[in-house]
Amino acid sequence: MSSFTTGLKYKPTGTYSRYNLPEYELLEGFFYYVGSLDTPFRVVSVEKGFITDFASIPWPINLLFKPTGKWAKAAALHDWLYNAYPDVDTIVFDAIFYEGCIVLGVNRFVAFAFFTSLRIAAVFGIRDHK
Repeated sequence: MSSFTTGLKYKPTGTYSRYNLPEYELLEGFFYYVGSLDTPFRVVSVEKGFITDFASIPWPINLLFKPTGKWAKAAALHDWLYNAYPDVDTIVFDAIFYEGCIVLGVNRFVAFAFFTSLRIAAVFGIRDHK
């Protein structure tokens, strides 16, 4: 199974994303191993200093699901992929986000609801590459 290999350290920047959500700076980079840890299909390196708003969860839903919840590392990975590879179909990044949520122990129903929300937003053009 895919895996993250380190914890998540970040600090608020005092700025807001285009979705009017607080932004955070990663204090340490991290790796995400797609596939098994021993023989990964791909290793994604998210760099220290990257700015993310974590999960772009709109109000009032973010009263129940905080952007910095258990899924925060998967959300930062998703944001990184979105910015680093603008020519790749976003469904790939959305699927990696879903898988990352599962790796982090997020309830499968919640992870699938996030994934479905991302796909709906993509279909209706609500979000695009930054």
